[in-house]
Parts: sequence; C-alpha cells; structure tokens
Amino acid sequence: MQIAGYNGYELLQKLAVKATYVIAVGQCSSFGGIPAAKGNVTGAVPVSEALKQAGVTTKNPVVNIPGCPAHPDWTLITLASVLQGFSPDLDDMGRPKAFFSQYIHDTCPRRGYYDKGQFASNFDDPECLWNLGCKGPITQSACAVTKWNGGLSFCTQGGPMCWGCMHPSFPDSPTSPFFDAIPHFPGINIPTLEVVAVGAVVVAGALAAGTIASSRRDAEKKTQE
Repeated sequence: MQIAGYNGYELLQKLAVKATYVIAVGQCSSFGGIPAAKGNVTGAVPVSEALKQAGVTTKNPVVNIPGCPAHPDWTLITLASVLQGFSPDLDDMGRPKAFFSQYIHDTCPRRGYYDKGQFASNFDDPECLWNLGCKGPITQSACAVTKWNGGLSFCTQGGPMCWGCMHPSFPDSPTSPFFDAIPHFPGINIPTLEVVAVGAVVVAGALAAGTIASSRRDAEKKTQE
C-alpha cells in the first residue's frame, strides 16, 4: 500500500505518533498471524513490534483485537469507546479485558460433555471436541458469550472445533497441529449444558453492566471537570 509517496509502514509511524490510540485489528496486526508464522520469510511483525523497531512511542499502549478475523462487534465497541474518550481496560497483551478475560472452553455449550468425560469421535457428534483438536481450552475470547453474526453461533456450536485463531501463537504451536488434541487438564465442574447457558447470560450481563457503569463514571468525571 502506498499513499502520497508513503508506504504502509511509513504511514503507520507518522499517524501513530499523533494518535491518542493505535488499534490493531485482526490477528496479523495484533500478534503477527500467518505471515509471521514459523519461517517468517518476509520478516512480518505485529503493529506494536513494528512501532518499537521504528522507535515510535505511542501516547497509550497499542490496543490489540486479535482474531482471524477480528470480531466486528468487539472492534466497533472498542473504536466507539476510545472515540468518546473512554480508556479501554487492557490485559498484559493489550487486549480489551471485556472480550479476552475468559477461555472459550469455560462457557462453551459443549462444556457439560467434557465434565462428563464424553468426547466426540467425529465432527458430526454433539460431544466435546477436545480430542479432535479443539483449542478452546487454551484460547481466551468471548466467542461463546457474544457469538458471531448477530449472536447466531460460533465455531464449536456450528460444528468444527475452535482453531485458536485469537491465541497469541496462532497458527504455530500450541494451536497447531490443528487436529492434534492438547493435553487434558482439570477445570471447574459444570455438570450440565443448562448451567453453561445460564453462565453465559450472566457473564454477558456483567460485561454490559460493567461497560455502562464505567461510561457513567467517566461521563460524571468529565462533567465535574
């Protein structure tokens, strides 16, 4: 990409210095993704590393919204928040905690099967997809809570396992080999699928309430100033 004599890397440096927030949308810009995978013949790096190599200091930490692709709703909410002057609460990888604070496995509709030790042998089976290579147990995101396409569904609900496309190491290990099962580990006991569904609703409500409360506090603070 070249605009007005500048390539993309040069434009990034010029704009990042002036921006209040730099938001990296997608797996490639957040963590390198497929271009930066093992071998990395092009020397691809995520936005944060590119700025670091160029010696560019941003006003605030780079906000990473990983995913291949990034979730459109999470992206829109994050953009709207910073444009209104709100500061996103980020984890140590620069991800908004509202969307990346829990593992997909914990609120997956198939989680009840895992707790019962029932695992799918084929992708058409309804049981837990762990043994078929699901990376939900090691991937943090709110996919199982907000879902995709207007809340219609998401990967493990639609049939295939989670590929771990939001994991910082994707597509390298431990998200690959894609169809190899990761080691099992003990987790919280959720005996039924109904409990998982209720938990997802509670988490979604908590996220919304937290966002509203934070917005109100920021608005009140601005009014007082």
